[in-house]
Amino acid sequence: MATAERGVTGKALPDGVHDGEGTPQTTFPPLANDEWLYRAVLQPDWFKKGKLKDRVFMRRPPTIDGQERDAAGLSVALAAGRSEPDTCAAEAAPFNDCQFVCNISVSTVRATAKQIGLSTELDAIQDRVNHANITGLPPVPPSDIATVEGQAERAEARRIGDELAKRAAVVWTKP
Repeated sequence: MATAERGVTGKALPDGVHDGEGTPQTTFPPLANDEWLYRAVLQPDWFKKGKLKDRVFMRRPPTIDGQERDAAGLSVALAAGRSEPDTCAAEAAPFNDCQFVCNISVSTVRATAKQIGLSTELDAIQDRVNHANITGLPPVPPSDIATVEGQAERAEARRIGDELAKRAAVVWTKP
């Protein structure tokens, strides 16, 4: 008889689901609207005067050799049965320079696209037990792009990032 893999909460995981180690299941059920997403904020100037900056919810520009980054979406943690303090600690732990952790609900991410008139959907897609990606965010062109299209793309990415940042809350601060 096979032993079920155990998740961070100690509960048995369904067949094919892995706890972030090994090969994750390729499909998870859609996240519930009331699920919270947690995002590590590494830059101290991305939260000033009680306001999160748009960069918290923007994809990174491509690498110097043109490789797109964050193609799967913007990385966020899921509580997956953990308390908010435990989730924040787990989200901050891999980063020596994590300054803040903010959260936003799945329903807020989904509703923001409609509220600001986007033609595409924003969503959060789970890819591991404690992890998801916010999808639908536009790629950010390099900052040195001089085309009108590139400037418009960057402005749109900033607008979406700003709208999500307005709806998120800082729930952990580096001691």
